[in-house]
Amino acid sequence: MALVAAFVAIGFFAFALYQFVLQYLSPALAALATGFIVLAASMLLVLATKLAGKKPKRRKIVDDPALEAAADAAELGSVLGRKLQGLAAAHGNSSLWASLAAGFAVGVSPKLRSFLLDLLKR
Repeated sequence: MALVAAFVAIGFFAFALYQFVLQYLSPALAALATGFIVLAASMLLVLATKLAGKKPKRRKIVDDPALEAAADAAELGSVLGRKLQGLAAAHGNSSLWASLAAGFAVGVSPKLRSFLLDLLKR
């Protein structure tokens, strides 16, 4: 759906560009100029996405205590996640109601949202 909308928008922009260029050139030249401008813009977009998609060069990982702490935190999070998933699976109905109540509380209370956001930022 978004792709179709993007094509429609490009068509409208191309037509508007054609109408603008038509003031200065003949209809055939205006159409040709509009085609070249749209083609150049699409080539720039392709080039930009290719450059943005390149992976950065890998650096050697130096023994860094922060990296070790991050790895430990990730492992701890993984273990806690598995345990909580098991607990939620064992108590499915209660987990559903608890998560709904927690979601409602966070959605209703701006103070609770800001507290949780501050807690996550630390």
